[in-house]
Amino acid sequence: MNLFLIKKTINYYRENKAIVVDTVVLIVAIITTGIYLHYAEATESFYEFTRKQEYYDLDEIILTIAISSFYLLIYTLRRFFELKRVMIQANTDPLIGILNRRKGSDLIKSAIDRSNLPGKPSSIIMFDIDNFKSINDTYGHDTGDYVLKKIASITKKESREFDVLIRWGGEEFMILCPKTNSDNAYNLAERLRKSIENHQFKDLTQITASFGVTALNHGESLKAQIDRADGNLYKSKKGGRNKVTKS
Repeated sequence: MNLFLIKKTINYYRENKAIVVDTVVLIVAIITTGIYLHYAEATESFYEFTRKQEYYDLDEIILTIAISSFYLLIYTLRRFFELKRVMIQANTDPLIGILNRRKGSDLIKSAIDRSNLPGKPSSIIMFDIDNFKSINDTYGHDTGDYVLKKIASITKKESREFDVLIRWGGEEFMILCPKTNSDNAYNLAERLRKSIENHQFKDLTQITASFGVTALNHGESLKAQIDRADGNLYKSKKGGRNKVTKS
């Protein structure tokens, strides 16, 4: 049992090293401050006050509280930024640095909930790289990673400021287009398709992508709408690739 607790404690420390270290530093700093002010006769002053009920200077105790509060503020701020960093990591694809599928799904759900409001139509664009497996097989995974990053860069350049790029999985991407009907989303997808087709990837032959576009419908499940976009993407693939299909 003791061995189990030791292993559990060690694992916790490894997973939360920054929190443990900061907590220990906080406790040691407060204790050290208290000890120092004790030798500055703050304790004796407090004792005399409680015994005689006479006025005395509480500067030492106030200073202890102030310094401890400062330590606690620093600790809290460090934990806040650490939590923010962890949340960003949890929502970000580690290879490309864009939103991952989990966070993207949450944003699409929110867009679906708002899609019945006036002036709040939204659409999604699903696309993937044509013949991506052959790129990995022929040139290696490092080249495949390069292509994925470059595709993301091209997409960001062609997209509008409020469009949201998501890595959906593998070589598949999603773009959430807020305040955008399916026609305008189609135009964006077509512009992106041409940019990818015309881009010269280093040491590679022409690379293309296929697209599926659909408007988000209020009250319809996320899965149903993703399936519709995926179905349109499949039609583009089946129709010869390097195409955009809309519904």
